[in-house]
Amino acid sequence: MSETNFRCIGKGFCGSVWANGTVDEYAMKREDGGPGRSLRNDWEMHNIISNSLKIVTSQKTFHMIVPQPHAFISIEDDEWWSERASKFPPGFSQCNTLISTRIPPLPAPARERIIDRFCPSELSAKIKANLGDKDCLVRPYLGRRRVGQRTSRFQAFTLRNFPLHVDQMEELEMDTFQYSAALADALAMMHWVAQVDANDVEFVLASYSHHNENVLPAPFHSEFLGSHALWILDFDCCHPISMDDAGISQAVSAFFKNDPFFPRPNMTADLRDQQLWTHFRNRFLKTSAELLGESSLKHLPQLLIDRLEDRGKQLALQKSRLSKG
Repeated sequence: MSETNFRCIGKGFCGSVWANGTVDEYAMKREDGGPGRSLRNDWEMHNIISNSLKIVTSQKTFHMIVPQPHAFISIEDDEWWSERASKFPPGFSQCNTLISTRIPPLPAPARERIIDRFCPSELSAKIKANLGDKDCLVRPYLGRRRVGQRTSRFQAFTLRNFPLHVDQMEELEMDTFQYSAALADALAMMHWVAQVDANDVEFVLASYSHHNENVLPAPFHSEFLGSHALWILDFDCCHPISMDDAGISQAVSAFFKNDPFFPRPNMTADLRDQQLWTHFRNRFLKTSAELLGESSLKHLPQLLIDRLEDRGKQLALQKSRLSKG
């Protein structure tokens, strides 16, 4: 790492994320967020999922990247902190910290297109000049449409974790089926190889870069974002699942608790959403079958899909009843 002071490049409920300047290849995630969140668990799950992706990429191409986990720094590691504590702003004390490959933000042309298209005009110049908005990562929400709103209604706009809903992706002529396939592959890998529930994991579209130890897939490309990759991050809420009925129930719960990255079953009457779910469903079952082969677990993917579709119908019915008063 360089000798410059650290700069905050993101914040979440688990903690804050820091880097050296704007081009450093490492990111440091501090355990200074909400209570009950564990960076130790994040580190363990991160390694399991990263290693699982390495295993499956030896068999087929998976169009996603997991940042390489590098080190877990304990709050008690006085030697490490004695050299680096002063690089954080005043008031930031020692805490557990996870070091991994930094996800490279989208480049300036993509950032400017997002601002020009979606940012309120009165905020445009401010956002383009703001250093923090150079840390641009896009969340692909294939499971949610905006309702009647075409520009941000808030007077606070940020490119950090910018939500790109499925209707926006369609307007921008981005291939939603291509992203759906990658997300389905990711979920199959996490459930059947890593054997975790994927609870609260995040997916972002960011720049494509050479990764230290993983074989990189070809990047995605769109006219709007240019060349980019799908990255998976934030594993602190993940937990192991048993390969049985109880594990399937845990996976179903995690699916619907998460942000709407995945297409959702039976949630809207929009034909495009139904087609996208069918594509996701079929790809998930195909990839799961390839990963499990003739294993005694080969019935579990279909069981999971059936439970997801049943739960989707229940949620849609509840939503319909609430809308009718």
